[in-house]
Amino acid sequence: MGEELRILYVAMTRAKEKLIITAGDKYLENKIEKWGMTGSVGALPFTVLSAASSYLDWILMAAGGAKRTIDVKNVPMKDLLVEEEKIRKKAKLYLELEQLRGEKPEKFRN
Repeated sequence: MGEELRILYVAMTRAKEKLIITAGDKYLENKIEKWGMTGSVGALPFTVLSAASSYLDWILMAAGGAKRTIDVKNVPMKDLLVEEEKIRKKAKLYLELEQLRGEKPEKFRN
């Protein structure tokens, strides 16, 4: 568990300006309610930390007492897939145009 907490810590402390975390959970509202007040008690005891089943649980535990808000948006999977498909098509078109021009895309140049 200690190693997993270190991994989460490193991941969260590398942002330079803004950190956006996405997570999905079928019972997100319940988890927010469950872990909502744990962060307000200071350091979390091992018994509370060990009750977590995911990184999301730890984040919610820590954010419970913070003055920051957690913006919860329920996005249907269908909407995510549609958006992902749009992005994929744009990227494919861009690469095809670059091939027609005989140039490598800027991010692929040496």
